[in-house]
Amino acid sequence: MSDAKELISEVARHGGRLVREGKSLSVQADTPPPDELLDRLRAHEAELLLMLRDWRASAIEAPPVTLPPDMSAMFARVADVYGWDAHDRERFVRWATQNIRESRQFLQTESARLATQGRVGRCSAVMGQLVADPSLNVAWTISDDGDTDPWVAIAVRDHGTVEMSIPRAKYDRLAMPKLIDRLVAAAREAAP
Repeated sequence: MSDAKELISEVARHGGRLVREGKSLSVQADTPPPDELLDRLRAHEAELLLMLRDWRASAIEAPPVTLPPDMSAMFARVADVYGWDAHDRERFVRWATQNIRESRQFLQTESARLATQGRVGRCSAVMGQLVADPSLNVAWTISDDGDTDPWVAIAVRDHGTVEMSIPRAKYDRLAMPKLIDRLVAAAREAAP
């Protein structure tokens, strides 16, 4: 049944779902799926109908499509600020899962444009540095007001961001650049 499950996911990626109508299936979607997909659905119709009967359901929907972890927070922030409704969010996620590189670039650019304070602001700042300079692979910033523990935000191109608080007693502002370089070098060596 793996072919059938893959077909269900593919129908969902095209914005549709399968519905049982008597002894046949139909696709409900805003726009018709490609002919090649319809041909494959016809070829597996019996298997899909059995799956529906076993599930005692009248419709098959794929599990929700999700974004990679490094994009989820940026997506939530951008969608909230721009007031996207559920339909807008669903359409973006469907597009984004098929266009990861472009959607990641879009989210990084938009996140960098959003002026905020605190964590989101620091992470947006370092992502903005990467967007502004395509030759950079790593960007970082330190927030240190002199009273509270300093915060370090680091962005690594195509991997995401991290932020950490460093206890003031262990913080050495002159050692931070070297430490970050060592951590990045170690991560590159460990990467597959």
